[in-house]
Amino acid sequence: MKLRFVSVFLILIFFPALIISCGGSISTTSSESSESSQSSESSSQSDGQDEFGTQTGEYPSASNDEDFTEVMLPSSRSRSSSRTSVPETPAPEPPAVPTPQPPPTAVNHDGEIISIWFSYIDWGSFLQGKTEENFNKQVDTIIKATKSIGANNLIIHATAFGDATYKSDLLPWSSYASGAISKDPGFDPFAVFAERAAAQGVSVEAWVNPMRSFTNAQFASVPDGYRVKQWWNNTAARHRYMIQDSGGRWWLNPANPEVRSHIAEVCGEIAAKYQVRAVHIDDYFYPTGLRNTNDDLAYYNEQNPGISIENWRRSSTKSMIKQMHDAIKAADSSVLFGISPSGNIDYNLNTMFVDFASMLGTAGYMDYIAPQIYFGFNNAARPFEQCLTEWNAMVTEPSIRLHVGLAAYKIGQTDEWAGAAGKDEWIAVAAGSNDMLSRKIQYSRTKQKYAGVMFFAYNSFFTASGEFQPATKREIENIVRVL
Repeated sequence: MKLRFVSVFLILIFFPALIISCGGSISTTSSESSESSQSSESSSQSDGQDEFGTQTGEYPSASNDEDFTEVMLPSSRSRSSSRTSVPETPAPEPPAVPTPQPPPTAVNHDGEIISIWFSYIDWGSFLQGKTEENFNKQVDTIIKATKSIGANNLIIHATAFGDATYKSDLLPWSSYASGAISKDPGFDPFAVFAERAAAQGVSVEAWVNPMRSFTNAQFASVPDGYRVKQWWNNTAARHRYMIQDSGGRWWLNPANPEVRSHIAEVCGEIAAKYQVRAVHIDDYFYPTGLRNTNDDLAYYNEQNPGISIENWRRSSTKSMIKQMHDAIKAADSSVLFGISPSGNIDYNLNTMFVDFASMLGTAGYMDYIAPQIYFGFNNAARPFEQCLTEWNAMVTEPSIRLHVGLAAYKIGQTDEWAGAAGKDEWIAVAAGSNDMLSRKIQYSRTKQKYAGVMFFAYNSFFTASGEFQPATKREIENIVRVL
């Protein structure tokens, strides 16, 4: 009896320890097996990627994290017996703070430049007086429409009448930006245009009318702190700074060195502040009719330059162009300077008083010339092919490129000055029986100095919603086929 009691006593003492020892061995084996399985699963995933391109083995998904916890922590019993084999759950990392990104840099295309002019008329039709949110949406529509036909460059009016669609220290706000002269729209419309276009691969050029200014009524809305307003206020000296056309609008006089410096400073301001491909001026120089008037005769007599008044004007515009070019390059040497004059060479020389022949053979005046060759193939006086050939021959300076201005706005119109053979050419384009603009593109590409084409203007191609205008839809389709 005593021996039986001792045996039972010994069994009662050692049996629990045996159970615990066996249980611990089983639990540890199970936990190691789970870790091995998880490691194998991660290894197999590490060779692939999920649908977002993330390395799945390195960055587990949320579902993988849940599986990981379930396998590694199967029960409280296993945790108590194999605690050292369970990795600690890492603390969640704080959300990443996004790094501020600089605005997109200017887009400079290496190949053919396909441009659309976006004029102050387009500003008035599509953008004038909009809130910043609505402005941004409309700009995106404009950029999308531009790209839809294969264009890659927008020439946007920055100053049309001595005003500004951008935030300027030299010029008052344009009514086309805010709804009223000198009214701040509360944001920088031109900056929005330039940055959003660059982000979508469309380059922007700042379009400047250097000489055209306000009427008397409009000057009343311009604050006295602006330089041009001070010139207008000085009635005794106004004739030295300004010329008034027959419609009552004032134009800055490029014969005055102060005026030329002001115009150059405006161009430099734009080139320094904005990511633009180029600063661009068009065919507005001296107002028409000056050949038969004496609007600037008093200042000419004061200057007594020793040359005819016509040559004095030509010399003045040439000096203005040179100073504009130099101011742009001083602000940012990568920004181009381009000029788009009338396609009529004689008109430029004797009405606008600009001698392009004297500049197109010399570096330092412009980077490109873009004559507005708005004549049809059958124009009696200036057929397109002949006119383009003349301009191409004038460009003898190797650094100057030739862009060709094309008139989308004439589609569907009668050309009264084109002669009998050319009168109805543009009507036939709207009807779909004459693919004039697409043929002009193809012919322009044959010229040695050719670099691209420019279409006037945006609203001739597109509606406010970015749809094709009905009158030009057929020719747009023809253009798309050759771009």
